[in-house]
Amino acid sequence: NESRSPMEIYTYMLLCLPNKWGGAGFAGGIFNQEIILKTQRGTRCVYADIGFPEQKVVIEYDGEHHDTPYQRPRDARRIADLRANGYTVIVVVKHDIYSLSRHANLIERIARALEKKQRFTTEDYAQDFLKIFALLPGDHSKLITIVDPVKRGRQFLQSIPVKFRRFYERIGVPLRLLNPT
Repeated sequence: NESRSPMEIYTYMLLCLPNKWGGAGFAGGIFNQEIILKTQRGTRCVYADIGFPEQKVVIEYDGEHHDTPYQRPRDARRIADLRANGYTVIVVVKHDIYSLSRHANLIERIARALEKKQRFTTEDYAQDFLKIFALLPGDHSKLITIVDPVKRGRQFLQSIPVKFRRFYERIGVPLRLLNPT
C-alpha cells in the first residue's frame, strides 16, 4: 500500500492486527489513509500512516529522517493542519516500538484517543506479539527460541524474559490463560 518504510508496516501490525495475531487490536485503522484538509491556503491532501476516520485519530511513524532542519517545519505544519481540522495526532518514534514501557504507554495513549477500553482476551497475543517483535530490525534471535510453536502453556510462560512479562502484565494480557491447570 505504498508504505514509505518497513517501520510503518511494523507499527501497523503491532497496533492494528487482532490480538490473536499479536496486534493490540485497534480495529478500523486504515494504512496510508488519504485525508483532505482545509487550510488557510486552500485544500491539501495528506496521507496518514494509520488513520482512524471515525474517531479522527492519526498515527504517524516518524523515522530518523524526520529529525532534520528540512523536515521538522514540514511535519509541524502538517500536524497543525491536521489538528486544525479536528484530528488527534499521535507521533510514534522508534523507541515507542522497541522500548516495552514506551510501547505500553503508546497503547494506552491510542486507547484513550480512540475512546476504547483495551482488552487482551486471547492467549495467542503473547506469543504472536513476540513473533512480530522478532521481525523488527535488529538482533532478536533469542526471541525465536521463545516463540517455538512447540512451547505452549507453562513451558512458554517460563521462557518469557522478565521485561516481556512485565509488559504483558502492564497492558493486561491474561497470561493465566497460558498456564494449564
